Amino acid sequence: MTDERGDRRTANDIASAVKTNAVTVVIGETGSGKTTQIAQILLRSGVVADGSAVAVTQPRRVAAVSVAKRVAEEMGVEIGKEVGYSVRFEDRTCRLTRIKYLTDGTLLRELLEDPTLSRYSVVVLDEAHERSLHTDILFGLLKKLVSARELKLVITSATLDSEKFSTYFDDAPVFTVPGRTFPVQIAHATEAPKSYFQSAIETVVDVHVNTGPGDMLVFLTGQEEIEKACRAVEAHVRSMPEGECPDVQVLPLYASLPPDMQSRVFHPHDPNVRRIIFATNIAETSLTVPGIVFVIDPGVVKQVEYDAMTGMNALKVVPISSVQAKQRAGRAGRTQAGRCYRLYTKDALELDMPAITRPEIQRTCLVGTILYLKTLNLKGLDVMTFDFLDPPDTALIADALRQLYFVGAIDLDGKATSIGREMSSLPLEPCLSRAMVEAKRLDCVADTATVAAMLSVERVFLGQHRDATESLHELATHEDFLLGDHAVLLRIYQAWESSGYQRKFHQRYSLSDRGMKFAREIRKQLLGVFKDKRKSDRNDFDCFSRTDEGLNRLRQSLCAGFVTKIAHRLPNHNGYRTLGENSTLCQVHPSMARQLADKDGLLPEWIVYHELITTSRPFLRHVCKIEPEWISKQRELLSKKVNIHRLSGGVLSPGDAESTDAASGHEADTVDANKAPVEGRRITDEQVSAARERFLARKKQKLAKLAGK
Repeated sequence: MTDERGDRRTANDIASAVKTNAVTVVIGETGSGKTTQIAQILLRSGVVADGSAVAVTQPRRVAAVSVAKRVAEEMGVEIGKEVGYSVRFEDRTCRLTRIKYLTDGTLLRELLEDPTLSRYSVVVLDEAHERSLHTDILFGLLKKLVSARELKLVITSATLDSEKFSTYFDDAPVFTVPGRTFPVQIAHATEAPKSYFQSAIETVVDVHVNTGPGDMLVFLTGQEEIEKACRAVEAHVRSMPEGECPDVQVLPLYASLPPDMQSRVFHPHDPNVRRIIFATNIAETSLTVPGIVFVIDPGVVKQVEYDAMTGMNALKVVPISSVQAKQRAGRAGRTQAGRCYRLYTKDALELDMPAITRPEIQRTCLVGTILYLKTLNLKGLDVMTFDFLDPPDTALIADALRQLYFVGAIDLDGKATSIGREMSSLPLEPCLSRAMVEAKRLDCVADTATVAAMLSVERVFLGQHRDATESLHELATHEDFLLGDHAVLLRIYQAWESSGYQRKFHQRYSLSDRGMKFAREIRKQLLGVFKDKRKSDRNDFDCFSRTDEGLNRLRQSLCAGFVTKIAHRLPNHNGYRTLGENSTLCQVHPSMARQLADKDGLLPEWIVYHELITTSRPFLRHVCKIEPEWISKQRELLSKKVNIHRLSGGVLSPGDAESTDAASGHEADTVDANKAPVEGRRITDEQVSAARERFLARKKQKLAKLAGK
């Protein structure tokens, strides 16, 4: 695309198109260099006005950081100066920055502070085909903005329905940039494998032993699967006779991997040693791994599906789309002719897999999104009729409106309250931001910020930490464990701080070094926000409360934030029923259930939970014991009638509002916390008593065995 790539004409054409059009769509095939080169082209050609910058969004944090560093290296400048990046809780930019890579979520936050994005003369939305939630919101907002001021918008993607985007952006011109790829031979499975994981391992070993040189990229669904695959391949290679298996280096690649371990994939390596890289879908488009000749594609991806009726998240392994299949295959032809082994049949690709990736906005909880739109103060905004490229189901929007009303973020007319505006200023998910607002009132900001920070990192513990809790009991008392995860997380952080933030502390208690450091940075920024709001030199926000009363205030703050996530234990039974318009029968996740139980084996009567997930059955994760007197008002609130027509803010007729409620599984305008559970058999008192007796008998047997030892 640039002079070095021998395509000066394409670069000039793109620069000219962006100069003369408000919106330009660029379809860049694999290897075209669109992510790294377009911003440089626009800067050199003068499209980026003097004193302003070009913003380039990425759907993932790891991509924004790595691409910014690569571009800075290409331009021969220091990262953070002319080229920088800004991601959640980390900003490496300055007033001299002309090219800024940032996550799409970061750009949304900048829109809250600067509704016209006056800092930028060009915005590039990259990897648009991934259809992340934040990118879809940016489509609608930037469409309005480009018509209001002199702002250039560039939509770039590897594969995209260009006609659909062109139409959405008022017939914007479309440019297709050819990629610099070599031919890729595709091999499909002749029949569906019984286990895609086992088939992937067998294919990796077969390719490694029987083919020529070249690195291998294997797509899997997540961290646990990737680490298991790395161990399996390494064990298989070690078990083979010397001389029968060439040298190999096995590497993982996923978003939560520490940066120094991620960077190993991009470092120069011995060409006589084949690299086998097991990666999630971040290697589809966000990151280009050099030297890949062989791609193993099982045809699946892990995806979160949110059910608005039950409030439950389901983490599912689902088939990839045809678009993703094409992207994965393209990874094999970047440096030489390659080969892609698809572990699914050609018929499955053509008949069973979706043509395009389902937009995230149609399968995720929208509470944060709707709060964001409500706090923008857009004139005449009705979130039900917002100009989405692909509108989400009305049930998802109705669910979000109810939750925002119940936590006090919007009023009955759907307008953002002072609480809602304060929540939106915090870079946290809505429940945690509401807890922080309550913490300010209850004077327990430091404790709540600590818990919020620990819950905001991807990984605090290494491995199955709850299988061996003895070491954690050195940090938290038995009484702390009885209060739930949040009290334990607070005690862990406090002990780490008392140790002087020592790294050996992480090793002793099986804590993630990166996760704890990131939690410390998040906590620091949250406390900074509240100090700025107070406009005072007082430093008491950073002081922990180590008393029982302090823990009570923390739990009350969490109760206010998680008002829509309250669960009540069944009588004489450790099953729970969630409160709300569609209650669900569920259990506390086994990782915490044992520590919460009292001497009779019973869990707390009332709890709040962070997440309701379904794996083999519905589980509550990150739970906190609460007192019944704290939630009398909340229970009353949850039984109030609300009008979705009013909460949406706008133009729906009452009939439309009723149909929206029906689509959500609710009677019109009514939220009843005392409705029967959504699922599960009716359980009699006799069955409950019998189950409890069996539990206590097993517990006595275990104690007797321990005493005998």
